[in-house]
Amino acid sequence: TSCTDVNETVTLAQNVSMILTAGCFRLRKWNSNRAAVLAKIGESSSIHECNIDVPIATVLGLRWDPVSDELLFNVSLKHYDELPTKRRVLSDVAQLYGPTGFLAPVIISGKVFIQTLWYAGISWDTPLPKDLCNIWSKFRDDLCTLAKVRVPRWLGMNATSRSTLYGFCDARRPTLRSFTHTLSTVMAMLRYHCSPHVLRLRR
Repeated sequence: TSCTDVNETVTLAQNVSMILTAGCFRLRKWNSNRAAVLAKIGESSSIHECNIDVPIATVLGLRWDPVSDELLFNVSLKHYDELPTKRRVLSDVAQLYGPTGFLAPVIISGKVFIQTLWYAGISWDTPLPKDLCNIWSKFRDDLCTLAKVRVPRWLGMNATSRSTLYGFCDARRPTLRSFTHTLSTVMAMLRYHCSPHVLRLRR
């Protein structure tokens, strides 16, 4: 979440901790892009685990750079010398995790390819035909470029800004697509942000 200043952030953290402690849930790790917040929270475990000098933090599979306040992605798949099989393709696609939806265009491409394998009637451990093998190999090799993608965590929305959400939907084959645009106006400055919202296979 985002707050406008250090005091508001510390108050929010204390309130969340108090509410969860009442239910016997103790928060043990905090992170912030302001070192002053971590210092005022006052938990040594938090400051040790989430030092502002350590640039990359991982939360629920998301990688976050608190210095630049950007989300980033890292896909690390094992190298295989053997030809790919349907079982291995499913295993690789299952490792693509993007709860925010930013990786949805990539993940959906992998799922569409899996659908192609089912239509082709390929068994679990049979090496893929040459044409499908080439398609999969290129897709897999291109995943390393995701490490270059950085997405601002803060969308420019606050109490003084006027924000409007615009949603679009496209039902063309082979997938249903929806896209959400955020338009924020802050003191005569226009900030425009795009983010994929939902992409799913057509049944």
